[in-house]
Amino acid sequence: MKYLRKRWHGIPIAILVAVLITVLAAGSVMAAYTAWTGTAEVNVEEALRVDLIDGRIVTRPIGDDSAKALWDGTTLTVSGLMPGEWVAASINVLNDSSVDLSVTAKLTQIGDGTIFQAGTLEDSQNAALGGPVPTYSWITLCRVVCGNPITFDAPANGALPTPGGPVIALQAGTEIIPGDYTFQLTVER
Repeated sequence: MKYLRKRWHGIPIAILVAVLITVLAAGSVMAAYTAWTGTAEVNVEEALRVDLIDGRIVTRPIGDDSAKALWDGTTLTVSGLMPGEWVAASINVLNDSSVDLSVTAKLTQIGDGTIFQAGTLEDSQNAALGGPVPTYSWITLCRVVCGNPITFDAPANGALPTPGGPVIALQAGTEIIPGDYTFQLTVER
């Protein structure tokens, strides 16, 4: 009972303890009460679209249908290519978002990776200008510069990059072994 008689600044300690317990109990009850909950569902879609443009075997006359470079949706099929001939096929990477996105395009040879070597800007220019055909076969991606992989910005709102998207360029060298060769094109950001 002595405890109940003690005072703190003139206020009985028992009353202070009772008020403190009441405030803490009321606060914990109020804090635990939830009036409403909800969820937010967010679906983020890929902003990049890849628009494939049929290529052509540049060393053949326009209209010569004995060799083709056609996209079937995801695969570029080059048929009838002979040693010394070169192919160019365009890929437009369109960005539907509201900001520019950095994009990397890469070609990977599936199977024996030694048949086609990485082409250079000089290889591409030499083929375009009708220069001497190398003994080796090459493949590359070109867009201002040539290389594999290449990185570029895809402008916002579906505009075409300037200059356009990358071009797959390849040339069968004079010593190429006849056969089927497969490459995988990857476009990523």
